[in-house]
Amino acid sequence: MSGGTSITPGHTWTSVETVTAARLNKMVRDAIVQVSAGAITARELADGSISADKLAVELEAQLGVADGSVTTAKIVDLAVTTAKLADLAVTTAKLADLAVTAAKIAAGAVTETKLGQFTSFLVHNNNVDISFTRGVNTALALSTATRNIGGGWAAGKFTAPGDGLYLLGGAVALQGSPYPYAFWSGLRYNAGTIWWGTGGHDNTTGVPFSTVAKPFELSAGDTMELIARQNGTGTGTVDGQLTNTYFWGLFHSGL
Repeated sequence: MSGGTSITPGHTWTSVETVTAARLNKMVRDAIVQVSAGAITARELADGSISADKLAVELEAQLGVADGSVTTAKIVDLAVTTAKLADLAVTTAKLADLAVTAAKIAAGAVTETKLGQFTSFLVHNNNVDISFTRGVNTALALSTATRNIGGGWAAGKFTAPGDGLYLLGGAVALQGSPYPYAFWSGLRYNAGTIWWGTGGHDNTTGVPFSTVAKPFELSAGDTMELIARQNGTGTGTVDGQLTNTYFWGLFHSGL
């Protein structure tokens, strides 16, 4: 080894003893191996050799060394690399409290694959009103992303970055009051099916307002759009205030 070890035989011969199979077995079987500080380096650890069973409490049974003999002081800095650890070898039970610090994690080591993919977005139209034609399902290509983790929001629609269960929602308000026509907000899947939210107001005062929210099982590449529709004819106006009209979504793939 790079540092060193000392071996105490399990049997010490006297000058008058004869060599027997039993004494040879005892000498080897009951031998005590002590590892010097710094003896275990990356060179001594074969790739994938440190597995969960090698880190078990019963080290004497697993490795043939006494419990507690392989301590932090015995392992040279940076000797335990990713290649040395078998998959799932390092569990919560193996880690002392506060043992994993920022200094212990190499740049780029914590990836989306390790943590699960996370996506979130919140978009609005930055206080700019949107004109639309009544009687037509109108996709609202909102202009401003307050949050766009994962980059799913682009070109007026949300595109799922991965397979999984998404929670999506939105709100639409009409500009001005009163309006003599009912209206709705909805979520359109792949430019086809629309799931409608709460019905908007008909012949009411105040700001007509409609909301929609629903979980969706999406595949990577599926698209979702926020839709507005108002009955009647002519032109309507969506209130562009960021607190009144917006589109949002959340997704976490898990581990």
